[in-house]
Amino acid sequence: MKISVRKIAAFVLSILILGQITMTAQTLVSDWGNTPRGTAWPILNTASTPAGNASYGADKRPSAWASIKGGFPTLTISTTQTVVVSGTFEMVGGTANNAYTWLRYALTFQENPVLNNKNTPTAAWTGGNHWGYEFTPRTGVGELANGVGGSGTVWTVNNAAGWNSTFTNNGGPLITVLQAPSRAVATAGVYDWAISVRRLADGTNEIRWYFVKQAAAGKQSDYWFAGIVIDKNPVTDKFNSICFANNNDLDETVKQVNFTKVTAGYGNPLTIPEAPWQAYYVESWGSTPRGSAWPILNTADFVVGNASMGADKRPSGWATIKGGFRETHK
Repeated sequence: MKISVRKIAAFVLSILILGQITMTAQTLVSDWGNTPRGTAWPILNTASTPAGNASYGADKRPSAWASIKGGFPTLTISTTQTVVVSGTFEMVGGTANNAYTWLRYALTFQENPVLNNKNTPTAAWTGGNHWGYEFTPRTGVGELANGVGGSGTVWTVNNAAGWNSTFTNNGGPLITVLQAPSRAVATAGVYDWAISVRRLADGTNEIRWYFVKQAAAGKQSDYWFAGIVIDKNPVTDKFNSICFANNNDLDETVKQVNFTKVTAGYGNPLTIPEAPWQAYYVESWGSTPRGSAWPILNTADFVVGNASMGADKRPSGWATIKGGFRETHK
């Protein structure tokens, strides 16, 4: 009995379809333009820009919000289909220091999107509101993103034009994940990023993400922002947009942001890379309810990592002191 390769392929494909398994190659994102949420930098794509690549920038940092969006055909999640979008992000020329709004990015579904003036400096998206997830990574000791409902680093975007806002996104914070190493500053260089979203059996959405600076061989990354969070009341089950925005609190020497290898499609839920570790000095000291017979002697002039407690005589009862870490370590 002879069976052709074509028939075998068709048979395997039918099994995959019947088994509810999606095998779809990632597609390079080639439609890029700014959004109404920021036009301070021109789009640098031309007709010769490779698919999956994009840039925006000028001779200095943006004077206000600058934004860019990559659009792709609508992808729908389910318990058997995970949407995965990934690429690289390169910040050119400077650092983010302790800036509050150095970067906001979001994976969303936008109603009726239209790209005007493609491959020109004025390339721009128009359309309706957005649904999805916004990411607001922290840099240095900058303020944690805050807005309606509290503060956090991953937010829902719920029928909002303000996909890069934590006040007008009609959503709220889902989780707070601080960068690693502790208080790491986002500096110039190339970052690998990815987002995956899938529908779980209980009807919730699972969002996985990472934004990690590339490191030299044998070295650990000096900036990591990643995690997993559940949206218990899913704002959307479909996506067609990956959006980025930078504001005017970047270092003055930041001139451009480049994106490469940006793809969108179906795939496996992300594997979250391990956070890098760097030792630091403990600086938060105080007594505990288990004993306060001696005062804490630390002042603003104390060297970080040092602490003292005491008085002119031995304690009359228990005297305690505790040094608190900046975050939980496992």
